[in-house]
Amino acid sequence: MARSIVQTDHSDDEIDLFEIAIYLWEGKAWILGATLLSILAGAIFVLIQKPPVIATIEIRPILAHDLMQYQQLNNTKIVSLTGTELLGQFLDELQLRQTFVQAMVSTNFLQKDASVSENLHKRKIARSASGIKIIAPKLNKVQNNIQPFWQIKFKAPSEDKAIEFISLSFSLTTELLLSNLKSKISAWEKSHHLLQNRAEFNIIQRKNNAIDDYNIVIKNRISYLGEQLAFAKFLEIKNNFLMSTVQDSTPIPVTNISNSLPFYFRGYLAIQKEMNQIKQRPNIENFIPALVTIDQEFRTLKQNKQIKYLNEALAVANLSSEKFNAANFDIVGMKIENDSIRSSIILLICTFIGLLAGSIGYLFWQGMQNFKHEKFG
Repeated sequence: MARSIVQTDHSDDEIDLFEIAIYLWEGKAWILGATLLSILAGAIFVLIQKPPVIATIEIRPILAHDLMQYQQLNNTKIVSLTGTELLGQFLDELQLRQTFVQAMVSTNFLQKDASVSENLHKRKIARSASGIKIIAPKLNKVQNNIQPFWQIKFKAPSEDKAIEFISLSFSLTTELLLSNLKSKISAWEKSHHLLQNRAEFNIIQRKNNAIDDYNIVIKNRISYLGEQLAFAKFLEIKNNFLMSTVQDSTPIPVTNISNSLPFYFRGYLAIQKEMNQIKQRPNIENFIPALVTIDQEFRTLKQNKQIKYLNEALAVANLSSEKFNAANFDIVGMKIENDSIRSSIILLICTFIGLLAGSIGYLFWQGMQNFKHEKFG
């Protein structure tokens, strides 16, 4: 006969927990069976659903051998492509998470449910990208906690998705760095050409100014000599008056005669000769001292080989998508682990549901038995 759990004393409405515990103990087979069935269902669900995996991949600087192709480009001082610099730029781009988001969208990393709006799905992708861990190296030898390289750790729906996602993420990041590098070199070339053109323009302007200054000086000189020529002819001073009156005198060039002495004393023949020589100069640039320095600067500017060296260095570096690398990583050797925490949580929930369902089911069954006993005897 089933034991009744209904209180005969209706004045006492309190539930006898001890008696309920006794009934649960008597129904332990029911409860155990329901729990095992629930755990089995949870295990089947975990196996069918293929629980997510946790992937970890190391990122290392590129090898010294691979850096040799950038040595000539580094010598130009335009860019610095060392292993540390490239790795730092690579990690900086990853920290922005933009390539992670692009890779998630392109690989359908998170499947979109029909009931989920587009904006909500985008936020879900952004949260997932933000959850990717970029772990710095650890070199704590005292605690034997050594991790010499950077690591990327993330959760993925499956191993295949993890490989597809991280491969595309690294590829997009490398292409972005290459694009930035080419833009920097292109900007330098434009700046260099601009500076070259500006310097060339300034040199040409200085040369023209020097020639203009020379023409002004010559014009003034010719005017002065014409005035002195008129005086000499008026006074009928044909030859050098100073040399004919000074005994044992040394011939003095016209340009060195003291300004305190009238120049027409030189005689109108000499003055006319100087005027003719000045007017008949075949190349006036030979008589402008400043042009020597200006021409030297212009030749130096034209002999600048930076663009030539840059083009040669770019040819050696071969900055193409197939050849350029900013970091070393081994996709095949990526560490893949099952998300055991998720599986454990599912099995724990199934165990709790089995215990609860078994207990409630057994108590309900006992209640029905007691009801039949009291009703029909």
